[in-house]
Formats: sequence, C-alpha cells, structure tokens
Amino acid sequence: MDPSTSTPLPSTSCPPPQQWCPFLGRCLPLASPCHPGSCANCTQADTLPPGALRPSYSLVDEVVVTLPAGPVTHILVRERVEDLLVSPGDIIGLQHDAGPASLLRCDPSPQSPWRQPILALNQSDWLWANSNQSEGSVDLDQSVEITLEDVRGGVWAADVVCPIRVLYVGHSETQLQGSQLSSGLPQPGLYSLEVTSDDPAFPVMASCPIRVVPPLGLTVLHPPSQNGTYYFRPNQTVVLLRVHSQYGAKAHWQGSNQSVLFQDHCPPDFLPTVGECRGAGRAGEPGRGGGNQSHSLFAVIDLGLGEERGPVVVNLSAHSEVTEASLSLLVGVEEPLRGLVVQPHPRHRVLMESVVSYTAAVEGGSSPTFKWTVDDKPYFTYYNTVLNIIYQNPAVYKLSVTAMNHVSNLTDHFNVTVDRMNPMVNLTVTGVPGVVTQGSDQFLTTSVVLDVSVDATFRWSFGDGGYQEYDFKPPYNTSLYPPLPDSPTQVLLPNKVKYKYQQPGVYTVLVSVSNHYENRTQRIDMHVYSVLTHVDIETEPRLLQAGQPAAFEAHALPSAYGIVYTWDFADGSASREGPQRRVNHTYGVGHSGVHNVCVSVNNTISWTKACAEMLVYEEIKGLTATSSAPTELNTRRRSLHTCRQGNNVTWSFDMGDVSMVTTAGSEVPHTYVKDGNYTVNVTARNAVSARWTLVPVQVFVLQVVRLEPAGCVRELTQVDFQAFVSGNASSHLYEWSFGDGTPNQTHLGSPRISHSYGGSGDYHLSLLLSSGVNKANFFAWVCVQPAVSNVTLTPEKCNFRLGEESRFRASARPDFDYTYLWDFGVIEDSTPVQGHKDMVFTYKTLVSTCNDSVLIQIQRPVGLVLIQHNGTRSNNLTLREVYLFTTSSLAPASLYTWDFGDGTPLAPGPNATHAYNVSGVFNVTLTAANPVSSNHTCVAVAVLAPIRGLVVTLIGSTSP
Repeated sequence: MDPSTSTPLPSTSCPPPQQWCPFLGRCLPLASPCHPGSCANCTQADTLPPGALRPSYSLVDEVVVTLPAGPVTHILVRERVEDLLVSPGDIIGLQHDAGPASLLRCDPSPQSPWRQPILALNQSDWLWANSNQSEGSVDLDQSVEITLEDVRGGVWAADVVCPIRVLYVGHSETQLQGSQLSSGLPQPGLYSLEVTSDDPAFPVMASCPIRVVPPLGLTVLHPPSQNGTYYFRPNQTVVLLRVHSQYGAKAHWQGSNQSVLFQDHCPPDFLPTVGECRGAGRAGEPGRGGGNQSHSLFAVIDLGLGEERGPVVVNLSAHSEVTEASLSLLVGVEEPLRGLVVQPHPRHRVLMESVVSYTAAVEGGSSPTFKWTVDDKPYFTYYNTVLNIIYQNPAVYKLSVTAMNHVSNLTDHFNVTVDRMNPMVNLTVTGVPGVVTQGSDQFLTTSVVLDVSVDATFRWSFGDGGYQEYDFKPPYNTSLYPPLPDSPTQVLLPNKVKYKYQQPGVYTVLVSVSNHYENRTQRIDMHVYSVLTHVDIETEPRLLQAGQPAAFEAHALPSAYGIVYTWDFADGSASREGPQRRVNHTYGVGHSGVHNVCVSVNNTISWTKACAEMLVYEEIKGLTATSSAPTELNTRRRSLHTCRQGNNVTWSFDMGDVSMVTTAGSEVPHTYVKDGNYTVNVTARNAVSARWTLVPVQVFVLQVVRLEPAGCVRELTQVDFQAFVSGNASSHLYEWSFGDGTPNQTHLGSPRISHSYGGSGDYHLSLLLSSGVNKANFFAWVCVQPAVSNVTLTPEKCNFRLGEESRFRASARPDFDYTYLWDFGVIEDSTPVQGHKDMVFTYKTLVSTCNDSVLIQIQRPVGLVLIQHNGTRSNNLTLREVYLFTTSSLAPASLYTWDFGDGTPLAPGPNATHAYNVSGVFNVTLTAANPVSSNHTCVAVAVLAPIRGLVVTLIGSTSP
C-alpha cells in the first residue's frame, strides 16, 4: 500500500543494494533493519498528539495465495510477487481466514533488531469486500483508500518479530563476455544466442535469434581525398557517400538535424567522374546463414561550409535498421585560382650567365603553389614562388609556369630570349660651373650608355658629406629612354641632380654608375666660393711695439677660402699682396704712434676692405727723477721725472706714505702730513714696457735737534757753538741770544757761531730758527766754569794707623764749587770716589808715605741720558730703513755705546745710524760714561715690513 501522507523521501536515492532509513536519516544495507526505535528524538507513545492524523493508504497491488492445510512449514511465494514494484514507505498487509494467530506466530522480542510494531485485526470480512473484487484480483482503477482510524477493534503490538521475509528482486544488466562477442562473427547470417544463469537459487536460461549483416562500409566517393583532407570550392561542399546494405539506410552529419536517404543508384552528375557510380547495383557477397545479397547505396549531402575556411573536422554517420557506421572527415574550402602573373615578364630580354629572378602570383584564389618547368624537361622542374635561374647560353627557352591549389590549377607558357650583355660606355657629366657660389643651387647631369636589360644605380658623392643615390631598373620606359637607333639593345640613361654647398672650398665630386656586372666612375672638382661680407684684423701680439715684429691676420667672413689679401701698414712701406691671411711686419723705432692699417680681400666673386687704427708703442728707456731739497712738513713738494724714450707713458707715484698717484704727467705735487724719511717709487709704464726708480725724500719738522758743545765751557774763552737742525741747514735763518746780556746775533744759512762768556755761571741760551714757512725756538742752559789752575791736597797728618779714620782736604784755584773725585790709592778698591773737598777715609793697610800735593781732574757725573731717532711713527720703524739715533748729556767728554738689540756690533758715539734687516721688537740700549760716572737708558722699538704691491681685484658688483 502506498501512503498518501508519509515521511518525505530523501533528496537522493540510495545506491543499490541499500535502503533509506527515515529514522536514521541515511541509507542502510538491505541486511540491516530500519527500526523506529533507532530514532533518538522520536516518541514511542501510541497516542497521537492533538490534531495529528495517521496516514492513509491506497492499494497498489494484491496477490491471492491459497495455502494447503498441514503442519508448520515455510512457504515461498514467487508468482506475481517478483513483478511488484516496491517503493520506500510501502506497507505489507496479510489477510487470511485461518482464524486468529493461525497463520503466523508473532512473538514479542524487545531486543531483536528486526522488531516491528504490528496491527492485528479480527474482521468478519475482507478489508476490500465492498470493493467489487473477485477472488485473486482487484480492480485497481477504483480509488480504494483506508486510514488506520477507520479500523475498529484492532490491537497494536510493539516490538514483535513475525516469521515473514520479503526479498527484493531488482533489474540488473550483465555484459556478456566471450571471444566471439568481442571480435565479432566472421560471416553474415542467422545465429542463435543462449544465456544461462549460474545462480542456484534462481536458475535462468534464455535464448534469442541473431541475424548478422555485413558492415555498412560508409565511404566518400567524391571529392577524392588529398593527403587525408577533402577540399571543396566555396558554396560547393557536396559529398557523395556510399554504403553496402540490403536494408534502407540514412545519412546524418554534424551541425544539421536533417537526414538523407541512401538510394540504389548514383546521381547522374557523378557518373562521368566517379568510376564507382558506373558499377552501381552489383550484388555483394552473400552472408553466412542465408542467401541475402548486399547492394551499394548512394547518398549526396551538402555540408554547407560556405566561404573559404581552414581544415575543419566534419562527423558523418549512416544507419540502417540493423547497423550503423560513422566517419570523421577533415575538410577544407579553397578559392579557385585565377589570373596567373609572372614578374618580370619572361618575354623581356635576359642576359646569359646572370641570375634572373621570376616571381609568380595569382590575382585571386587561396593557398597557391607554383611549378616551374624549363623546356618541358622534368629535371628542370622546380616548386617555389620564386624561380632563380642562370642561362648559360644565348638561345630562346620555353618556360612553363603552373599555379595550383587543391581545387584548381592555372598554366602559362613563355618564350624567353637569352642574349649577351652590352658593356657600359660613355659616362659623362655636364653642367659643371667654373666657380660655384656658396649656398646656391647647382644642377649637374650625367649620362651613360648601357644594356637595356640591366639595372643601374647612380651614386653622387659631393665631397662635403653629401650623398645622393638613384636606382633605375628595366624594363625602361621607351618614351623616356628610347633605345639607341644603331643599337636597339642599348639605351642612353641620364640622371640630373640638384645640390647646394653650404661651405666654401674645393670639393671632389664622385659620380659612379654601377650594377651587378660593372662599375664606371667620373671625378670632377667643384670650386665653391662665398660672398665676402666682412673682414676683421687681429694682431699677435695684441699690442704693437716699435722695433719688434708682429703678425697681422685677417679674418674674412663667411669663409677665407680662395682669398687674395692686400695689406697697407701706413708707415711708408710697400703694400703686400698674396694668399696668406697672416703676414709679419715690423714698425721701425721711429714709427711709433697711431697707424691706419688696411687690408682688402678678394675671392674672385666678391671683395671687401677693412681698416683699423693701430697704436705702435715705444719701449720706455732712460728714466730719471729729480726732487727738491728736504721738504718741510705740511709744505707742497714737487719732483720732476723724465724718460729718454717711450710714448703713451703713464706715471705712477708711490709716495712712501701709503699714497698712490697715477697721472699722465711726469710731475706731481704732494704734501706729507708727517715728518720722516720717505722713499718715493716712481714708475713709468706703457702697454709694452715699464721702468721704475727710487727717490729718497726727507720730510722734516723745523726744529733744533741739538746744540754743541752740550757740556760746560770755559769762561773767557771763545766757544764755537753749532746748531744741528732739521732740513736744509743752509736755507734757514738763525737768531742767537746767549743770555749774558750781549746783543742777539742773526745769521742766514750758517748754523755756527762763536761766543765768549765773561764769567762763570749758568746762562740761558736761546735760538730762534726760521725757514721762511715756520719758526722754531730752542733753549738750553750753558754751564760756564773757570779753568782749574792749581789743586792742593792736605792730609790731616802724615801717618795713620791701620783702621784709623784719615782726613784729607783738597783746595783748588780759582775758587769754584768743584766736584772732587777721590782716589785713596787702595789697590783692592781702585774706583774713584766722588765727594767734597774734605774727605775722611779709613785705610786697612799700612801707609808708609804720603805726598802733600796731588794733581786731580774734576768732572761732572753723567746725568740723564735720552734716546731720540728720526722715525715718524713713534717707535714703529720700517724694515731695512736707515734711521738716525741721537742723544744728549750734560757731562762733557762722555763715551757713548749703542746696542740695537739685533745682534749687530756695538756702535760708539753720541749719534749712530742703523737699519734693521729683521722685523720684530728690539730693545735699543744706550750707555754713557765718563771717568767719574756712567748711566744708560733703553727704548723698545717695533720693526715692521712695509706693505708693497697691494692689488685690489674687483670680483663682482652688486646693483641696488
């Protein structure tokens, strides 16, 4: 019974031999039970939930079985049961009339995996008694449904095992094995096949008759195969097929849903071309087991391939009532060839022993191949698009060309004339000008006579890197290049070119005409000149000097090629003409100054001229400098300088006081702001030479440096006074005042004067010095002393005890406040002692005698010693500059010693000159001494190197 409401089936059926178990939700082997108790989430209650209904069932099929009465036994029911189709969810119901529990004995077995719930009903009639049935049959067309709720008085028994077994019998196919089945039967005919099952439970045997017929033998008769491929023309893709069969057959092909019935006769269109068609209808060989005959059947199908395409695979099939055959064809569609063309045309004349290349082509068609045959000789047959051939002998040859593809072919025949080549002659060039202007177009023409069957390449090399090439190939246009009247196999071939030279010069033009056989060359010279527009003059050296050679060079634009130069140096010398643009010329010593140098240039097609004023310098020689006498400070000094030779002289004066003066004049005034000895560097220079000389300049401050004698003088004695002054002593005015009441004395130009003091004492001497610009006063104290006429020494006694204080008295005449210098005759202490006229001395040695008179000299001691020098910058002295160092002291007859601190020997005297040769700081020490005393003083001086040759270079400028 089929349920109308039941558990849903799985989405996929179980594979054989398995069953679907809804309680587990998976497939189980047929030998494994599917029990409701295997569901873990299912309820085992007998009562249904509210609103739930039991499923209803409809009758699928019914089998009526009659069992004989007897003891308990096993009954196998097979008839009509093995043909029932069982589906998942179906239930089996057994109805019998043997009484309750008389047919089957069902025992409770809660542990058995095959336990099932069963419904036992006890009814008075069959369940379908009301359903028009007869014994052993049921009308299945009537809808019979029953639900479990419709059953009354039934008893459900759970976990019961009943001795009933239902076996599932399925349908299976088994491939028969055997050598005859695998290799086929060798002869056609009628055969019988018997099959026996070896299953002892269900032994089966079956047999069937088999008629063996010959294979169809599907064959393509048209078109013929070409290396395994069938070729068609566009829109003509018809195939003629043949099969062998006594039955009717049909043909099919891939890509079409149509079929064609095979006919027993060949179509008339194929009878002339297909030999098989002429033998159609002949009987085939009879098959085994009967007298049936096999006939040839024909079918025509159109593959419908359309336009040209590459090889494709087309699958064909044929089948009859009893057999079938298939065939795979590799087919292609090609366009038929048309318009065979050969280049160059073989009718053109050909030269022997030269390679001739013929190229074949077609105007239309696809995939052509070409065959070449010479003189119909098979061994002169070649397959290629291009034929390269060399004819060894002059003659007329037959050349055949065939173009072919798989669906068509074209053939053409030519007569080829082979002849000897005429050599190339008469290469000429015309239109060559004598002079060529730079930048203008030039037209040159060349021509040559050559064979009409050879090509020619004209090559022009213009000598400046320019190059042109022209190719000519036969056949030549007879209207442009007609054959020569007296030689039809030769032609005069001209070539005309246009060229423009960008630079002047002499250029060699090479014209060559060549081909594979020979080469001819012509050489011509082209003289290219430029139109002169400008010329410049340059000299080397840039500055010209009289008596020195110089190179003059002209620079003509745009080019110096082919120029003749004419030079005029404007110094009375003859003009010079020639092709040299660089010439040498020397201006004489007497021709210094400005000269107008001219040069004219001419290059045949044009000329121009240029002039330039050239200054010829003369070397400076004989530089002399004169300066005025020593210059007083703050007065203008003038100096005069001359040179014996030289022009355009610029004078530079380094005044020695950091002042620089540059002027065109040779005389320069200058005022010094500080006294001192200066060295003026005078430089005279022009562009080609320079000379310099040094001029010493003394700038002084008007003063009396010292007065001699500087010590004391005797009274009543004529004393010669001399004033040492700065500057030129002979140009000053001296006004003397001696301070003793005598009148003043004025002398001009002489610093010396004589005067006698009448009495001893200190007198105030003054000197007024005048230079006409400034005045200077000098004051000095003159010590006037009498001359010592007699000195008397008187000891207190003649004998003194050793260690006893001794007293001496000295007296001098005339009376004066003298200074006494005592020598007590002690050998151990021989230094004189300065004292008064009364002296006390203690002897430590025995004095045996003494004299009552002694002669002594009285001198003043050395006082303050001063150091002066003529430096103008305090104690900062200039390196290698000679300076005068002076001193003064009130003590007469002093001895002076100078130590300048630079390692040079000591210098004696009150005055000394010295120049330092090393820069640095030195101590000048002066020591003054006389018989009665000595003194010294020290002055530190710094010796510095002067700054010379200072050059200021302007690196850059900045604009606001």
